[in-house]
Amino acid sequence: MVPGGSFAHAIAGGVDANLLYGAQPLGLERQLFALLPAWVAVALQKLPVLSLGAWGAYLVARRMGGAGRGTALALAMCSPWRTAIP
Repeated sequence: MVPGGSFAHAIAGGVDANLLYGAQPLGLERQLFALLPAWVAVALQKLPVLSLGAWGAYLVARRMGGAGRGTALALAMCSPWRTAIP
């Protein structure tokens, strides 16, 4: 196998690699950190991600596990939030 043979250098010219790590010209992270204090910007980024995880865990517990509302809510609050808070 030739080194670099599995990467198509001609497609997008490597520009796509720069778009993954906060180098977007109109990225949400850049705007949040420019307008708000760092702790508020981080909280605004984490809140939707954690809420989506909690909502997914709740739905899985209710629909697949047959858990009651209280049990599903307890499981949902434990799963994503404990990994986000150090």
